[in-house]
Amino acid sequence: MTGHLRSTYYMTGFVFLWAFIELMGAVLLARYSAFQVVWTRYLVHLGLMAMIFGWRAPGSLLRTRRPGFQLLRSLMMLIMPASWVFAAWMDAGRTAAGWFWSAPLMILAISALLLRERSSGAVTLAAALGGMAAVVLIAGRSVPSGWQWLPVIGMAASFGLYVVMTRSLRTEPLRANLFYTALGVFVALTPVVPFVWQPPDASDLVLFVAVGGFGLVCLWCLDRAMASAPVSDTAPLLLAQVPFIVSLGWIAGHNTPNYRTLFLVAVIIVACAIPLVRIHSKFRVSVSQ
Repeated sequence: MTGHLRSTYYMTGFVFLWAFIELMGAVLLARYSAFQVVWTRYLVHLGLMAMIFGWRAPGSLLRTRRPGFQLLRSLMMLIMPASWVFAAWMDAGRTAAGWFWSAPLMILAISALLLRERSSGAVTLAAALGGMAAVVLIAGRSVPSGWQWLPVIGMAASFGLYVVMTRSLRTEPLRANLFYTALGVFVALTPVVPFVWQPPDASDLVLFVAVGGFGLVCLWCLDRAMASAPVSDTAPLLLAQVPFIVSLGWIAGHNTPNYRTLFLVAVIIVACAIPLVRIHSKFRVSVSQ
């Protein structure tokens, strides 16, 4: 199996775990502060890593040649939810959620700029058209105005930077990458949490732990995907979460989508399929030779 093919499997795992986490997180966000949800997620993340690896080799969690870069990357995972909080405060939460899907195209641009890993025309077109369809599907005709652009761009750009920075850290130990991701956010939010904390009940506590546990596995999949192949070849796959979440909404609400919605979903699915088809075609050619 080639690294590119392996990367598509890890990326697919990341996307669907991410969608699952978003669904659980939405339940918690209806009752708790976003900062409490994020802080608790990374508390569980750190606790699990300490239990699995810390008792045998605690130093391995911190051993990296680039601690400053690791912490800077971690802060991207704080800027992303913080941007959404500020967008919601500005009555632009749905707009930010839609425009977030410009992130795959941003990832291609950042990857080319910082890593010199350039995407093909087909992958760039897939990210552009698929991202545009996702923006229209979720945000409709809503366009940020004035200061709303700041959190809207911040949300997508911070995620894009996190993904590319993860690719840049592919030669660093995986344990350290995962540990620092959580450590920076946890430390930064700890002074804030006492002001927003609400004690969870038993059922919500289970959800908090599940978000943290699945979040760790989700980020592990992303790290492995970035280590396996350039993100410039797979970025449009990130859009797969959109049709998945939208379809679940149709099923849960017993809704029948209109033709416009179906067309937009179809565009996103085709955009996701393009990198898959390209990579699988190259794999079949390499096997046949």
